[in-house]
Amino acid sequence: MGLTFVLASCSSVANEQSSLASGWDPLADWAVQPGFSINVDSRGYHFPTSIAFVPNPGSDPKDPLYFVTELRGTIKVVTNDRSVLIFSDDIPALDPIQELPHATATNGLAGICLAPDQGYVFVTYTFEKNSALHNSIIRYQTKLHTLSVTSTSQIEFDDIFADDVSGSS
Repeated sequence: MGLTFVLASCSSVANEQSSLASGWDPLADWAVQPGFSINVDSRGYHFPTSIAFVPNPGSDPKDPLYFVTELRGTIKVVTNDRSVLIFSDDIPALDPIQELPHATATNGLAGICLAPDQGYVFVTYTFEKNSALHNSIIRYQTKLHTLSVTSTSQIEFDDIFADDVSGSS
């Protein structure tokens, strides 16, 4: 009896083509114990940073199953039918001078936390202000309990960290 390992694809089309051209196959080159397998659950992410599963997803095919954050400021939601939709793409993410894997390009949209009973989706991110890095939190309001693929409102909690510098750019 085997267990299925669910993997959300972590490459863009360009990265995927580059990986295949270099001889690295993202599915075949993983070390998997006998009796286990890897299945791609969804695709289409660019620098994913975190994932949060809806604890009790709704039964509709278009109800959210999990959320994925991307470093440059996009939140995607994957539905029960495995559609990948943009939940938000208006987070003021950093535009680094050099892209990954350079160390200065590792800041941006970082974490996600779900509070389904209240209908909240929280995200944390880093932004630049006055040549310094700062942190902030955004709370999105969605449907109670099962959440939804869109938000009805959002509140940014940037005052909490206004005087705190998280690093220099």
